[in-house]
Amino acid sequence: MLSSTFAHIMLDLQDRIAKQVPAIRMIDRYLGQEQTAVRPALDYPAVLIDVEDCEYEETGNGCQFARATFSIRIMHANFTKCLQKSPGKIRAESMEDFELERSVVNAVHGWAPLMADDDKVLHQYCEPFIRTADRSENRNDIGLRIRTVFFTTAWEEEMTQ
Repeated sequence: MLSSTFAHIMLDLQDRIAKQVPAIRMIDRYLGQEQTAVRPALDYPAVLIDVEDCEYEETGNGCQFARATFSIRIMHANFTKCLQKSPGKIRAESMEDFELERSVVNAVHGWAPLMADDDKVLHQYCEPFIRTADRSENRNDIGLRIRTVFFTTAWEEEMTQ
């Protein structure tokens, strides 16, 4: 049984994105997969999730309030050009990364995962995810375009001995 809030959030994010954005072919934990000289073995479009940072504040009685930033990397094989003189269909296909990003944001922004307590009652175990930033990265050396979206959430965590 998992006890880490990070582990629960990662798995719940994977399930949420898979259910809400079926065009995503692979969802995994981010482990620097694009930092190789060869295109990583992923099924595109892929989503990679990571915890970027977390800050803690003592609340007393062995509890802490955690504020975390999660990143969701949307990775696309980069084959389509967006030349102004290209046919409209090709230009529209070249915008797929932005369209998938919008779908992922719609699935995650404002969503809060649920967990069952001992009485099997579902409750939110963290605050809703809020999008805070995004960025683009073109990795033409390995043929990938990466859109990274950042979300914040928070929760109270009891420290156990």
